[in-house]
Amino acid sequence: VAEAARPLTDAGRPTIVVSSPTVRAPLRQILQPHLAGVVVLGYNELVDGFDVQSVGLVQLSNPTAGTPVPPPMETPVPVA
Repeated sequence: VAEAARPLTDAGRPTIVVSSPTVRAPLRQILQPHLAGVVVLGYNELVDGFDVQSVGLVQLSNPTAGTPVPPPMETPVPVA
């Protein structure tokens, strides 16, 4: 994450990470000591009409096989 954020921090821009809502809080706790001022948002916290520009993608790899671990399946919740 720090490597993907380097171009932002070098340009004086904030580092904002968007993640699954289920891992948002623990991810912030993991990142905070390494990326001061990092903001971690859940997908559900993004508001309509707000443009998001992706500058990187970070994936967890299986340390034994070196292959990406698939993201957990989430059940969509219908909006009334």
